[in-house]
This record gives sequence, structure tokens and C-alpha cells, in this order.
Amino acid sequence: MGMAKLNVWIRNEDCSLNNAWMADLEIKTCTGKNLIDVLTEPDLKKLQEQLEKAYPDAKVTLGSAYGTKTIKIKDETYNETINNILVNVPPGCYVIRVHVCGGNEWSCRTMVIVSCEKVACVNLIVPEAETCAYELIGPYLNFAELEQIPLDQVKLTVDALGRLAKIPLENVAKDFDERIELLKDDRKPRAVEIVKQARFGLKVIKDIQLKSKRRA
Repeated sequence: MGMAKLNVWIRNEDCSLNNAWMADLEIKTCTGKNLIDVLTEPDLKKLQEQLEKAYPDAKVTLGSAYGTKTIKIKDETYNETINNILVNVPPGCYVIRVHVCGGNEWSCRTMVIVSCEKVACVNLIVPEAETCAYELIGPYLNFAELEQIPLDQVKLTVDALGRLAKIPLENVAKDFDERIELLKDDRKPRAVEIVKQARFGLKVIKDIQLKSKRRA
């Protein structure tokens, strides 16, 4: 059986290249098997040699890192040169992400299907920490009450995430208001639950804003 290729590019939110001094590439099949456990020893050796040739100043290792197994490329001169990783893989379906040391760490995941003797171009975006913080506030508020996290802890966490995201919490409140307006007359159980979560989120944000005004 012929091999396929994954041509992986590491990018910033504006689509420019993210140049890293150390990158850990995680590739898993869609059934959850790590590529490192799928490839034969000769194929793993070829992969390592290929990447060492592509990045002559780097040390390439294959193994455990960050709670998973990765293809690690570390520039021994600490120059930020790593932005493209070409990997031979058996044809199939893969879920891919990359860890870049410093900054926001992990990229978003992407799924790709690649056929025998074909090349799939994979662009992995490493979001800014501010983006992740903003996008986490809503889901956190949705599940905080369900998980019975004490209200004071919820407020502290949301306040901290808002500060990290560098956005006014009014933006998040607006998202909840729109959700309530859209679903408030829907009596289906899932819609009722979403409205309940949104109202809880609004209460938390208003309490934070009130406390902030008192401090001022």
C-alpha cells in the first residue's frame, strides 16, 4: 500500500506563519490511535530523518509529551524557524493539532482525509490567548451551574477570563441576550435549558459589573 502525505502549516489568526522554536505535532486517526503507534519502526525512522533534514539545527524526537504522543521538533539554537512539517502517513482520516511552546500553546484541531499517493495541505491556526479566553466564557457559564461550582468562584473566573480576553463583559451579555430573545418562546426542553443557562450567565455578569462599579 502506498503512503499519503500531510503537509502541515502552523499559522496565526491572521493566516500568517507562526514561526516556532519548538513544535509538537499530534496526529491521531479518527478512531483515536496515535500515528506514532500506527507507523512501523522503519517508517518512524524515515520520518525522523526527513524532519532532521528539513530542520538541520533541530532535534527531532517521537514520543510522550503534554499528555499525548507527539512528533517534537526543537531548534537547538532557539531560532524561530519551525512552521511547516511534512509527514508520510498511511491513507486515511486524521485529527491533527500542534503545540507551540510559549504563547497560547495548542492550535485548534482539524480533521483531514488523505488518499493513497495524495498530499493533503493542513493549516493549523494557533489562536491568541485573548481569543480562547473570550470563547471560553460562554461555555463555562453554561456548565458552571450544572457542575455546582460555587457562585463566588464562578464570578472570579469569569472576571479573570474577561480581563485576559481584554473585552468588556457587555459583549458576552449581548450574546446571552440574543440567545434568550431567540428561544424565550420555545417550549422544547433543550431550548428552555439554554434560556435558563443564558439567564444565569447574565446574572453573573451583572453581579461582576455591579461589584466593579462599587470598587470604582
